[in-house]
Formats: sequence, structure tokens, C-alpha cells
Amino acid sequence: MKWTVVGLRGIGLSHAKTLNAMPDTELVGICDRNGEVLEAASIQIEAVPAFHDLGTMLDEVRPEIVLIATHNQSHAAVTFQALEEGRPHLRGIYCEKPMAVHLGDARKMVQQCRDARIGLAVNHQRRMLPALKKMKSLIDAGAIGDVHLIRASCAGDVLSDGTHAIDSVRYLAGDVPVRWLLGQVYRDEPNPDQEPGVGFDARGGYRYGHPVETGAIASWEFETGVRAELNCGQMMLSGRWYQDYEVFGSKGRIWRLTDSQKPNLQIQDEQGGFRAVEHDQEEDPVQELCFTTFQDTLISGEAHPLAGTSALQDMEIVTAIYESARLGKRLKFPIDQDCFPLELQLKEQPAWRA
Repeated sequence: MKWTVVGLRGIGLSHAKTLNAMPDTELVGICDRNGEVLEAASIQIEAVPAFHDLGTMLDEVRPEIVLIATHNQSHAAVTFQALEEGRPHLRGIYCEKPMAVHLGDARKMVQQCRDARIGLAVNHQRRMLPALKKMKSLIDAGAIGDVHLIRASCAGDVLSDGTHAIDSVRYLAGDVPVRWLLGQVYRDEPNPDQEPGVGFDARGGYRYGHPVETGAIASWEFETGVRAELNCGQMMLSGRWYQDYEVFGSKGRIWRLTDSQKPNLQIQDEQGGFRAVEHDQEEDPVQELCFTTFQDTLISGEAHPLAGTSALQDMEIVTAIYESARLGKRLKFPIDQDCFPLELQLKEQPAWRA
């Protein structure tokens, strides 16, 4: 199928290179409003038309799939423009995580794609990693008995990075609905000399164009009774760093160590202390698998493992963490809030830090 990539900083450029190298995809266009970024990408991705304007690209190359890798705050707007101007050729939208900043926008993305019969996937690719699949198979096989707690630790903010951990926890818990959630966040006073950040690094209390917290913790319960805990930003557990998941059962524990650890999967069961668990290698082929699987599901009509409807449940948990902190109360699901609660908190209390 014919793919285009919108947003060429960081992961967007990586996705474009991957798609351009794959034998069963065709990269027909790349787009970025920043001239320097677009020029640099064009040098690395030769013979692919480059565009400053999304509408022009949609009109000229008529892609079947638009991959969105712009900053978080523009994911929804780019999705809506692609839906409006990309048809009748458009068949799917593949969006980087998080799918949006505001839950209301995420809900509209799912609804409008459904109404237009356009496939929507959000790049929570970690649930397709062999280590996560192995964890899930061990849980389902009863290797650690009845699961009662899943704990995740993650650097970064809840919206940008915690969304990965939340999706992984949901996957390990069986993707069942959430009953309630209790969350707390704190935000150090931004440096007044810094301009608000729009990129990877948090500057002036902002990242990817939206406000971010310094640290966050949350606890929630799934309808099965399984509890989940998230420790994010400066509240991540000591000795852990990025995307560290641990599952506690009645007969033991399974631990997927932080990204930099090798081997990264261990189990403690009735046989004794922790020991390594072998699984397939997971780094390079996973993103290719996500892309080819998306093409397959657009043809078959089956749900993609990273479907927008699943990502919407992640967004509800993300929003609930901030909303619980803003209101100072435990929240029952579904969540009655369409806006990004951290923005609301800052508007209500401009000097708010904790």
C-alpha cells in the first residue's frame, strides 16, 4: 500500500526509513512544515517526494495510509485533515502515541474514522514485543498463579511516556475495563527564563507543546479485581527507568526489566528465585510487523492489535490520572472529562505546583 509520513523529527524519520526499506510497503511522500527538518529527511530518504503542506501531499500522491508522527498536540488536527482531504483514496491512519492530548479529540478520532470506514491504529507497539507476548502467555498458563497486581515504572510524563506503560499493563491484564482510579501528580515550578518546550525535552514545564508534570503515581482496579500501579517521572521506582513492568501472582512474579537491561525478562515461581526467561529477539522487526499487520487488517477488516479503540481506553486512564489529581478524589469509570485536566489545573490555579 501507499504510505506517507507526516512529521519527520525523531521517530517520524525512523518510521519513514523503515517504510521506505520494506519490500511490501511503498513510501510515496514525506511531509514536515519545518524546512530544515524536511531537507535533512530528504537527504536520508532519496527519491521520495517531500512536501511542506499536508493538503498538497494528499492531493498529489493520494496515499492509502497516512502515518502521523507530529508533536502530540497536533495528532488530532492532522487526523481530521487527513480524513477530510485524503478520501477517496485514504484507507488508514497510523498515529503515534499518545493519540491526542484531549480525551474529547481522541473520542472524535475514533468516531470519525469509524464513520468514514477508515482504519485507525495508534503506535503502542510494545504489546507486540516478544517479551510482552511471553509474559502474557506465562500469565495465561498460570505460571505465577492468580494475578493480583501489575506494577509499571516509567521515566517521562504520563501523557507522552506513561501511555506506553498503561497500554502494556492493560494488555497483561487482558484488556478488561477499569472500575476506578486514584491518581496524583506534582509539577515543579518551571524555569521562567525558558520558552515552553515543543520537543522531546521538557522546557519551561512543557513538552511536545503541552504542559507536563514532574512526577505522577496512580492506582486503579480492573473489573476482574486485578490492581495496577503506575510510577512515572520522578516517582519511578529506584533502580528502574523506562518501561519496567512487574506482575505479581499468588505463586510468584514475572518481571520485564527496564529497556536497557539484558536479559530483560525474569520469573520467580515455585522453583525458587528469579531466573531469566528466553524469548524471541524483539528490537528491529517489531515496527515492521506493526505496519504490515495494519495493511493486512485494512484488507481483511479485522481489528488491528493497536486499534484506535484500544488506544482510547489508554487515553481514558491517562485523563483519569490527571483528573483525579485535579479533583482530589477517586474516579469511577467511564470518565466525564473531554479536556486535558493538567491544562485546566494550570488555568484554575496558575501558581499550582503540587
